[in-house]
Amino acid sequence: MMRLESLSITDRYSLFDEILVACAEYCDISVDDLKSSRRYRVFTDARKVAVGLFKELQPQSVSYVIGAMINKDHSSILHMAKSHNVLVLVDNNYREFYESIKFIFSSSEGKPKNQPIKYKEFINNYKKLSNRHEELKIKYFDMQEKYNKIKQLTNN
Repeated sequence: MMRLESLSITDRYSLFDEILVACAEYCDISVDDLKSSRRYRVFTDARKVAVGLFKELQPQSVSYVIGAMINKDHSSILHMAKSHNVLVLVDNNYREFYESIKFIFSSSEGKPKNQPIKYKEFINNYKKLSNRHEELKIKYFDMQEKYNKIKQLTNN
């Protein structure tokens, strides 16, 4: 994970802005939609992912400052962070979204600041790897089942 303790206040704000851009691109919405008061599920989930990841990367961040960046009050930020923690545990689609965005920022560690991060490229690569992992997992369980059947037939 990134070493963020040494980031200045300005860099922290730019980090949150980058997280917002990545979340917006993942959902094919605008950053303005994330900062709006609209409560469509895609907007609220993207806001929760952005707040949850930023809170993870910057645990000392203050809720009212984060809220000011997306036009929310501090209690909304606390609620988003709490909801984020629950959704990561229970909702597979939400967890995949969160892990995709987290992958981008863990993969971008050590890159020069003047080199723009290609969010779409990272997201597409992550989705391909995730899909391949699922395919291999299905094949593994299929082979395990066949092996158990063969073992059962040869023992009888």
